[in-house]
Amino acid sequence: MRFGSNLGCLTILAAVALAAGCRAHPASLAVMLIGDVIDDVDVEQRAAQLEGQVPSTADRMFGPRYNTLNDLRTDDQWLVYRPSDLERVFFVATVSGGRIVGLTKARQDADGFEDVVHRLDLEARLLGNRPAECEREANLGQPAFTVHSRRTGSSMRIYDVTNWTDTRGARYCLLDFDQRERCNRIRMVGVTAASREDDISP
Repeated sequence: MRFGSNLGCLTILAAVALAAGCRAHPASLAVMLIGDVIDDVDVEQRAAQLEGQVPSTADRMFGPRYNTLNDLRTDDQWLVYRPSDLERVFFVATVSGGRIVGLTKARQDADGFEDVVHRLDLEARLLGNRPAECEREANLGQPAFTVHSRRTGSSMRIYDVTNWTDTRGARYCLLDFDQRERCNRIRMVGVTAASREDDISP
């Protein structure tokens, strides 16, 4: 959930204001670095408690941070929490201007068959390469989004690869780069067709 009715329904995170009554947009590029978005009552209730609070409020709610992602173009941050080691479910608090402005819940699911095929092909060609080399080798173009991880010191880039598939909806390729700027992990994620018409560029 994103707060602040003056932000409208299309924001840098593609999530929206509770006060305006808008439904949370599932196409958050930043949150897709974590997993697929879950929209449920639990996250709405927690989001209401965190609105406008300082980051330490989320620390008290969820416990130690799993990771902190920094937007390389702004001062925005995404605080990542994993309440249980037994589940691949995460809460992601969005921080802007030193205050929490959004909360999202995400799950890491197994890739579908088509995504596995693409991922294996990309791993054979891209692992160990630098960003520019990966973009050139796989014809990825410029990243839609880039963040830096405090936990690992690595960077993550997300690319729109919707044209790779005939499946309805959007597809994105996520590349992780280590501290030496070498690709060390590749993931594929998607956005439902219903979300595509409102898709955004951060």
